[in-house]
Amino acid sequence: MTLLIGKIGFAAVLGLIASQFIPDEGIQTGFFAGLSVLAIVAVMNETNGGLYLALMNHMGRKEDAGAFAFISTESGPFMTMVTFGVTGLAAFPWETLAATVIPFLLGCILGNLDPDLRDLFGKVVPAIIPFFAFSLGNTLDFKMLVQSGLLGIFVGVSVVILSGTSLYLLDKFIARGDGVAGVAASSTAGAAVAVPYALADANPMFAPVAESATAIIATSVIVTSLLTPLATVWIEKRTRQRKPPKQITIDYK
Repeated sequence: MTLLIGKIGFAAVLGLIASQFIPDEGIQTGFFAGLSVLAIVAVMNETNGGLYLALMNHMGRKEDAGAFAFISTESGPFMTMVTFGVTGLAAFPWETLAATVIPFLLGCILGNLDPDLRDLFGKVVPAIIPFFAFSLGNTLDFKMLVQSGLLGIFVGVSVVILSGTSLYLLDKFIARGDGVAGVAASSTAGAAVAVPYALADANPMFAPVAESATAIIATSVIVTSLLTPLATVWIEKRTRQRKPPKQITIDYK
């Protein structure tokens, strides 16, 4: 919950700040041409749950891997709609919000009512990791790097640095962890690529910036899918090095 609320809250704060400087139609000139509040909120708000789960399982961090259930709710348009709605930046029909959250709530209800279902689907979680990776790879269009240019790369690096730093601090000082899980959540989900047009369908105010936001988000997905694992491994190694060695007591009697 710390990572979930922290990621969404950080995206909301950045969205509110950006809305004071960026017009509704996005920036039109200069290096930041194409950047919009929609792009900023979506890249920061959407976490790649599959990548997070793979990293935590690979490192043998089963407790941190359990956060996957919450982090996965950030993938898709629902949480981005909620962020815009809560901050007052935009409004969406309640039917649209309900349609995006019903499958998640249904899974929660069935999993808590039926232990057999919970056990069945719980065992499937590790098996779906290769499918996450495969589907993510199929959504990465390297042409988007050209379309969004250096701006998209800049945004992707900013996601890892800004959200990674904030989640690292929240994980360490609020959740009492070591910060590794926070850094592992500093990515942009592949599902975020579909968010701009999904939001534009629900609210026409996003239509003018949907195309440019999609290019920036797609580039951020590529950049963060490369940088987030590197940053997570680096932080994890530093964390292990800082831990004091175990004291061994020898009884000579």
